[in-house]
Amino acid sequence: MKIIDLSYPFESGMPVFPGSLGVSIDELSNVEEHGYHVKKIVFNSHTGTHIDAPFHMKADGKTLNDLAVGHFIGKAFVLPLNIPNGARIEVEDLIAYEANLEAADFVIFYTGWQKYWGTERYTTDFPCLSTEAVKWLTTFSLKGIGLDTISVDPMDATFYAVHHTLFDHSMVIVENLTNLDKLGLGFFLFSAFPLNITGGDGCPVRAVAIFPQGNDNSL
Repeated sequence: MKIIDLSYPFESGMPVFPGSLGVSIDELSNVEEHGYHVKKIVFNSHTGTHIDAPFHMKADGKTLNDLAVGHFIGKAFVLPLNIPNGARIEVEDLIAYEANLEAADFVIFYTGWQKYWGTERYTTDFPCLSTEAVKWLTTFSLKGIGLDTISVDPMDATFYAVHHTLFDHSMVIVENLTNLDKLGLGFFLFSAFPLNITGGDGCPVRAVAIFPQGNDNSL
């Protein structure tokens, strides 16, 4: 079995969505003085590599604990895209992968934007799905999508149309993925389990790609 970590390290001072609460990890006790380590961790529910539940933007949307635990794991494939800065991912960029989408639970968009993580550029002009593309995606039986950018909607969005379209179909969104360049081609088992938070709108996840047959990424 081969497992590839698709998550960024969770640490104090890590990049967050502009204007969001920063991450703070403080020591409450240590082995030398108390005999055990305990830390206080402060962050918002959409920090780092994280999952969005429909309740994030829909008052009647499903929360993390509404979704069955099996909703956070499934057969996935990575979809490599070469999208110009600030451009939209259109249906014509996806149509060639229709057979893959029919067979998948998750589609993971690899745009290469992970190279800007930790820089101001990461939060500007990143590729986003067009309204037509996301509507087309909802015609498949997907549990959700993942991507290597900070959001599925542009930074200047006010209605968040892509989020809403996915949430209307009970799909989850996993944002800020990394190491997608290590996945190669073919299918793999994608896992992005959040904490079982009652009323949870989102949560950091330890997203991973699992290849049961080692280097053979077919399921």
